[in-house]
Amino acid sequence: MNRVCSGLVAGLAGTAWMTLIPYRGYGPDERTMPGEMVQRLTGVRVSSNLVHWAYGTGFGLVRAALPLRGFAATTVHFAVGMGMELAILSRLKLMRWTVPDLAADALHHAVYSIAAGWVYDRLNPS
Repeated sequence: MNRVCSGLVAGLAGTAWMTLIPYRGYGPDERTMPGEMVQRLTGVRVSSNLVHWAYGTGFGLVRAALPLRGFAATTVHFAVGMGMELAILSRLKLMRWTVPDLAADALHHAVYSIAAGWVYDRLNPS
């Protein structure tokens, strides 16, 4: 399987695993945040669920672009994902950054990165 397809499959798997973890402690604003982000950036109203799955699946391409494997690639993938989210959501003032919010968000992104990395590495053995 080529790297692009592997990245998309890995991103889809990561999104699925991330979605399995309940968003305990997140208020309704956080559940609608993906759609609100797109609306603020583009003026187009879209489903938050659609944005969540499309973004997560597409973000698997970042993993495919990394010249690393294993734990190093997972760590970079996680750092890029969290960094992008912190930068975008802070700029758009869409999230209050309390310690519990950050911890829950980091957990979700860690699960995403670990699952996506595991799938990507299995699809692309060295």
